[in-house]
Amino acid sequence: MLDLRIDNAAIITLDDRRRELRRGSIAVNKGEIVSVEETVSQPAKKVIDAQGQVALPGLVNTHTHVYQALIEGIGYDMHFDPWNWRFNFPIASHINAWHAEVGAQIAALEMIKSGTTTVSDHWYLHNEFESIHRVAQVFRDAGLRHHVVYGLLDQSFAGARVAFEDMAMIRREDELIEAANEFIDRWHRQGRTVVALGPGSTEDISDRLMEQ
Repeated sequence: MLDLRIDNAAIITLDDRRRELRRGSIAVNKGEIVSVEETVSQPAKKVIDAQGQVALPGLVNTHTHVYQALIEGIGYDMHFDPWNWRFNFPIASHINAWHAEVGAQIAALEMIKSGTTTVSDHWYLHNEFESIHRVAQVFRDAGLRHHVVYGLLDQSFAGARVAFEDMAMIRREDELIEAANEFIDRWHRQGRTVVALGPGSTEDISDRLMEQ
């Protein structure tokens, strides 16, 4: 017996044959899709009638900063640079591990609601090194595929436009390397989590750290 069967859905398969079924069924067992056909006759513990609904593979969010779920709507009528200097950096500099966890929970819920199942999150807020661990745990608990880019910032491109105390996410090279290695050891290829390294931007990272 199947765990779940979804019937009467319009299905965009994106399989090798690029099938599109006007009305089809999806069979799920032990957390995996085992069959997508016009008709699935196997009984199931749970059956969903998806009449009038469309089923398609999970969407992929290829670039995001999940902490920004906490500041949605703030300064969104501004151009990027003024928004960065006036709102993003000053607010981001005060985000602690608890804020990071809550922001990740909000972002994960929004992604699940929209049908997103894979996310690439560029995390560079190292005000507290624990924050990125909390974020990874949230996405693991949510069951999402989490490609997390560990952002490396050891200098600022903001210059005189942002007060030093508003750039708390910038850390020393040795601190970043040690914390990044610890994060990789703990999370890389654990479940659905994959870790990569990356600069915030070419102006945010020293030549020496980039080479390392």
